[in-house]
Order: sequence, then C-alpha cells, then structure tokens
Amino acid sequence: MTLLEVMVAMAILAIAGVTIAQSASGHLRSLQMLEQNTYALWVADNQMADLVLTQDWRSAAGDKGTEQVAQQTFFWRWERVATSDPEFLALRVFVYESENLLNKRDNPIAQLQTYVWDGS
Repeated sequence: MTLLEVMVAMAILAIAGVTIAQSASGHLRSLQMLEQNTYALWVADNQMADLVLTQDWRSAAGDKGTEQVAQQTFFWRWERVATSDPEFLALRVFVYESENLLNKRDNPIAQLQTYVWDGS
C-alpha cells in the first residue's frame, strides 16, 4: 500500500466520521425538541383542565402564569374568545418557553383550544 492510498483511505474515514457525528447531533437535538414539546403539551393540558374544572373563565377574560415540569419552567396564558354562537365560548391555552415570548405573544410551543357552554 502506498502513502497516497493510505491518505485517501484516511480522508474517506474522516468524512464518514464527521457525517456520523453530525447525524447523531441532529438526532439528539430532535429528541430534545420532542421532549420539550411533550412537556409543553402537558402544561397546556393541565391548565385547560384546571380552567374548565374551576370555571375561572366565567369571571376573567384571561390569565397567565408559570409551571415547572421536569426542571424546566414553562410560561402559559389563557384567553376567552367569543364565538359566532353567543352561548358558546372558545378557551385557548398557549405555552411559551420564555417570559419574553409570553409577553410578546410570539411563537407558542404548544396550544390547546376547547369550547364551553356559557348558558348562564
């Protein structure tokens, strides 16, 4: 085997190694995003259940707060929205990864909506 052949083989192995490392890194980032989105949906689901069960939507048009899940702090807000039928209201819960995004109401990482009967 000549020196040139060895250098070509080393270059091919180096390129393959870099490609595998990039692929593994991308997979890890995807898993982290999936985990964060799952936790955010849990927060949204918890807030929606609490909102419907306590019927806080009857006395307020919205609220915001924080919830800690898996050592991560999520920022949530909910709002009450009128629908075309005056007896029904839409309730929306939004979850954000930072307080800055919450205040801007920009890019929620999770959101849920349900409808409630306001036959009062």
